[in-house]
Amino acid sequence: MEAALLQISGLTKTYNKRTILDNINMSVQEGTIVGLVGPNGVGKTTLMKCILELTPFSQGEIVVNGQTITARKKPKITEIGALIESPGLYTYLSGMDNIRLYTNDVDEALLERVITIFKMDHYIQKKVSGYSLGMRQKVGILQAIITGKRVVILDEPINGLDPQSVVDFRTIIQDLAATGVTFLISSHLISELERLADNLYILNNGGHLEAFDIRGGDANHWFELATTNNNKLLTELTRATISSHQANGRVVVNLATEATTKTVFNIIAANHIEVTEIRQTDDDLEMQILDQMKRGK
Repeated sequence: MEAALLQISGLTKTYNKRTILDNINMSVQEGTIVGLVGPNGVGKTTLMKCILELTPFSQGEIVVNGQTITARKKPKITEIGALIESPGLYTYLSGMDNIRLYTNDVDEALLERVITIFKMDHYIQKKVSGYSLGMRQKVGILQAIITGKRVVILDEPINGLDPQSVVDFRTIIQDLAATGVTFLISSHLISELERLADNLYILNNGGHLEAFDIRGGDANHWFELATTNNNKLLTELTRATISSHQANGRVVVNLATEATTKTVFNIIAANHIEVTEIRQTDDDLEMQILDQMKRGK
């Protein structure tokens, strides 16, 4: 397997005898978009700051683009860009001047492409003091992209963006990931991460990090079956140790795997039970993540 571009091993951070991050492990491959979710104040921004060497940690190590960071070793990490909390812009400079202030090695073609997609042409040369929240946010995202040639870390990047700009943001990130740029993005908008991310991590209270299969491996495939003999079906499903219950006059069964599905319908056929209605009631991703966050408290 190809080495991860971002690898976190056993990362722990304590503050005033309180554990903020507890034995964090994460592996992110090149060109991957990873989402990070969790309750407010749980430590998502702190984790990102540890990766960026903006805050110290107690134990463990972080490897970014082949460079290792430990509690005592702090190398200068290159080719990494970030937007943390809010853009740090000089309001007396233009948006373009703020961007060029951070690096002398600007990919001009990329710069112009992002400006065009984000529709920043009409204000990028004007002073930031006249910008709206969304306009400033776009400049912050652009700064991170221009400096992060290999890795980009974005903390709540779509705050302040209008709906069209959110779509434009998604286009920009996916296009860059296809060229090999790696992204770690935190957001409270789970629906947006579902559209954007390849992988998802949940940071729970107590600083515990859990991987979540955003592409369906953790899905709960529930079906409601209306039958001519619900009681008999429930008895046989229980005997076969298949998760099921009765609700609203229907048998509700978790068809988690193809094998389970075959077993359920074999039971139905063997017991001459007629199915009069089938309704799929899968949990959506947001509900699954919220449920896992509750269980992780």
